[in-house]
Amino acid sequence: MCAFGLIFMGCPNGGGEDPTPTVTDFIINGTGTFTYDGNPKTVTVTAKEGKTSGTITVKYNGNTAAPSAVGIYAVTFNVTAATGWNAANGLSAGTLTIIPADPDNQTPAAEDFTISGTGTFTYDGNPKTVTVTAKEGKTSGAITVKYNGNTAAPSVAGIYTITFDTAAATGWNAANGLDAGTLWIYDTIIDNISNLATFLSGQTTNTKTTPYYIALNIDNETDLSTIRTTLRSVEGKYVYIDLSGSAVTEIPNFTFWGCTGLTGVIIPNSVTNIGNRAFANCTSLTGIIIPDSVTSIGNNAFRGCTSFTSIIIPNSVISIKQVAFYGCISLTSVNIPNSVTSIELAAFGGCTSLTSITADAGNSEYTAENGILYNKNKTVLHTYPAGITGAFTIPNSVTSKV
Repeated sequence: MCAFGLIFMGCPNGGGEDPTPTVTDFIINGTGTFTYDGNPKTVTVTAKEGKTSGTITVKYNGNTAAPSAVGIYAVTFNVTAATGWNAANGLSAGTLTIIPADPDNQTPAAEDFTISGTGTFTYDGNPKTVTVTAKEGKTSGAITVKYNGNTAAPSVAGIYTITFDTAAATGWNAANGLDAGTLWIYDTIIDNISNLATFLSGQTTNTKTTPYYIALNIDNETDLSTIRTTLRSVEGKYVYIDLSGSAVTEIPNFTFWGCTGLTGVIIPNSVTNIGNRAFANCTSLTGIIIPDSVTSIGNNAFRGCTSFTSIIIPNSVISIKQVAFYGCISLTSVNIPNSVTSIELAAFGGCTSLTSITADAGNSEYTAENGILYNKNKTVLHTYPAGITGAFTIPNSVTSKV
């Protein structure tokens, strides 16, 4: 079947059956066993002369980033379709193994340390320091704490991911990027919705890169509409709101609609539904933390959130309604988790920077290949990301398009 203004493999005058690449068509370098040195180990795959010219993507245990940590990595690769050749996925390139610098040494883990200083603070201008100390009998290596990747303890309001590195020591390997939790510094913590307007009216105008960080604890969904009214009345005031301490079970329709000064939101883990247009046209919204209690993302929920660059859909969401993310022109990639069984029409339409959609291998309804979303058995082309450029040949199996 030829349709959709695209080229189907096997259409009349298609030139017959094209061969599908196999592992023997490629030269593979970089597999084997290496000693840990902190540097990424890269496997290269190159097509032999006269074979496919398709783009090759190498994966290490399913990820495209070359690994640097100790471990055993199954190396596979995909190759896109090219003139005279079909696409091929999941070809085996062998195994890459990274062993400790000294196999007799132990490698520290986060649970080998005592961590203090994370949690919630109100801004007072003083640095907030997180301390990490090795437990008795563990590594004596020097410890370096980082706040969003920086070693300087923060003193300005913000949300900081804390990691730490520890140097090698007798009997212990080095370890990098261990998780120490989160440090929150708020400009204010508000327990009464009426105090939000009072706080913002007393602040100077700011920018979306320097928002006011506000912990806002409310008791019901009615107060959410008051937030919208307040934010839309204070032009030039940008805010990041943490609602995680609030007792609400949904983000109702239109809750934050048109709040152009909203830069980020943390949704409480009691919420199960994000309603229609709940965050529509929040043009400064760059980050949102959706808990794994949410099962539904409503129609137009994030439509027109033009500053979004990424969204993590938790493995609890079952349905993504029509045009939920329509017009999120900065969104570059999306992963569909296991739980999603329904993605309605144009959920990611108008996302002109979107170049990759992936789907978890365990998803029962959807699969993705080369960034393109299909139904599970690839008979329906569901979403072709608007940011992908160049020619595209629709697989023979596809008979319709959403």
